[in-house]
Amino acid sequence: MEMELSTTKPGRMKCALCQEKETTEDSHIIPRFVYRWLKKISITGHLRNTENPNLRTQDGPKMKLLCPDCEDSFSRLETKFSKEIFHPIHTEEKTDFSFSYEAWLN
Repeated sequence: MEMELSTTKPGRMKCALCQEKETTEDSHIIPRFVYRWLKKISITGHLRNTENPNLRTQDGPKMKLLCPDCEDSFSRLETKFSKEIFHPIHTEEKTDFSFSYEAWLN
């Protein structure tokens, strides 16, 4: 899936999801819950990046991708995914995992 980022004013971008409003929110490229999990399972409890491996990093990269409304909607879906799929798979050491496809996964 290719995403086209369009501009509104010089230096400003339209929301990557709705393509209507200006982006004002710093959106995580990879969800924050993934970085929290990575820190939790790492030997040191810290993250590092390839640009400067001697420097600890607190969080993953962010970009202004979404408008506030889309960021809120996306955040609710990420939270549901985190609680119902990601964490049960990674913390409960399940080998057989099933879930129901509800409307939020469509």
